[in-house]
Parts: sequence; C-alpha cells; structure tokens
Amino acid sequence: RDSENSEMILLHFDLDWQANCDIQLKIQYVGGFGIKELCLSGRFTVLLSPLLSKSPIVGGVQAFFHNAPQVSMDFSGLANVADLPVITGIVRKVVDSSIAAICVLPNRIAFPMDESVDCKALRFPPPLGVLRLRLVGCEGLWSADWGLFTEDPSDPFCLVTLGDQQFKTKVIMDDNNPTWDQEVDLLVHDPEQQEVRMKVYDWDRLTSHDLLAFIDLRVADLFDTAAMATGSGGLTGA
Repeated sequence: RDSENSEMILLHFDLDWQANCDIQLKIQYVGGFGIKELCLSGRFTVLLSPLLSKSPIVGGVQAFFHNAPQVSMDFSGLANVADLPVITGIVRKVVDSSIAAICVLPNRIAFPMDESVDCKALRFPPPLGVLRLRLVGCEGLWSADWGLFTEDPSDPFCLVTLGDQQFKTKVIMDDNNPTWDQEVDLLVHDPEQQEVRMKVYDWDRLTSHDLLAFIDLRVADLFDTAAMATGSGGLTGA
C-alpha cells in the first residue's frame, strides 16, 4: 500500500542506458567542447496506484528513482583533455541536477489514468516522515593539499544527499579531523529503498574538490540504529 493506504503495484527495473549524442557547448575565451556519450544507470521504479474496481484498473502512474542514478559522460573537444576539471565538473553538476529535478524523489514523473485521480496528489504525495541527521565530524582524513615541501592538511566539508535533497556542511580549514556539529532534516518517502549518501571532500578554490571519503546508508538501517541507541522506533530520526 502507498502513503495514502491505497492498493498499488510496484515495479523495479535495473536501468542501464547508454546514448550516443552530439551536444555542443562553447565558453567565451576558452573554446568549444561537446558531450558525445551519456550513460545513466540505477534502479528505476514504476508505481501503479491507486488500483480501481473499474476500467482502466490503474488510476495513475508514477515513475522515479529512489536514489540519484549514476551518470557518466564522454566529452569531446577541449573538455576531453584532463586539464579542464572545473568546466567538466560544472557540466556534470548541471546534468545531475536536471535529472534529479525531474525524476529523483521527492520528484517524479506522474500522470493520471482516470479522471477521478488528482494529478497533483500523484506528483506530490506526502512524505512518510523526517530524518534528522547530526553530522558530528570524522577522523583520519588524508592530506589532499600539498605545500612546497610538505603535505598540508585538507580543508574538508561533507555533502549529504537523500534523493533530490542536498546539504553541505561548512568547510573546516587545515584539519584532517574536522568537527562540523551541524544538523539537517531530510524528508523520507521510502525508508526501505532510499539511501543517505555522504561524501567528504577537500575544498579547493580553483580546481575540482577532491573526494576524501564516502558512505551510503539505507534510511531504514539508520532508523534501526537510532531505535537501538535510544530505545524508540519509527520515523523519529537518526
């Protein structure tokens, strides 16, 4: 049953889509480049709900990714050279955010199959609850910055993603054992399928940020851990 307690049919597909394309971009004073191949992979879900006792049987269709899919691109022109990480990073971020805004929870592709079904209710169903995370810090990060003769400590920050929701901590300068001590509230639609993805980066002013550490945790597992620690259960936070 869905969040409205209606009967439903849930279909999961492991999607691996590759497309040859010819997307040309140009940046003033830099030159032109393009995207010649786009690849997308992830688990794609189709939800048929509500189920009706009359034709067409299915009242509405929703399609979405529980978690952001993996997107890879093959560049041509200037961006095919490894010395333009900032530009290619910007392009990747735009593509990722565009896909997420269309079909990564809480966003979804939805359309009614019967006039009795409200399209707005299909597109914007209420969440099941809220996950509250406190990002305390981490220890033992490696030094991604280099001085003239020595390694300089990293400047770490953490990027938290749940579906289309993102939260970025403050940057702690010159510290391989950073303490952020920040909280974030994230809406949860399916704790069994959704994952909290946390990535720690070394902040850089002129080049792309270096990945230092990452972890993916299923929301349901976070709730179970919180329940064991606090003696409570349900969608109360972690």
